[in-house]
Amino acid sequence: MTNEKILDNVSRYTLVVLLVLSFLSLIFVSLINPECYFFGEKLGGEIATIYLLMGGVAGIVIAYLLRKKKSGGEILSVLYFGYFLLKR
Repeated sequence: MTNEKILDNVSRYTLVVLLVLSFLSLIFVSLINPECYFFGEKLGGEIATIYLLMGGVAGIVIAYLLRKKKSGGEILSVLYFGYFLLKR
């Protein structure tokens, strides 16, 4: 294996692990205390639960794309983490 392939695998699997951890944290928050912010507006209750679960499912879908080596998974993961970084 070349160094480039090793680096590609390490970065891809690191992103997969981070996306799974993000999914688990969003599930945990939606079960314990479903509150979140959506563009500066505070959401609570069922709407917040749906929003958090959709964010978690999106992360799992991106992790699946990365795991199966589909194109665009890296770009989607950057957009996903960028959105959640700016949102908080």
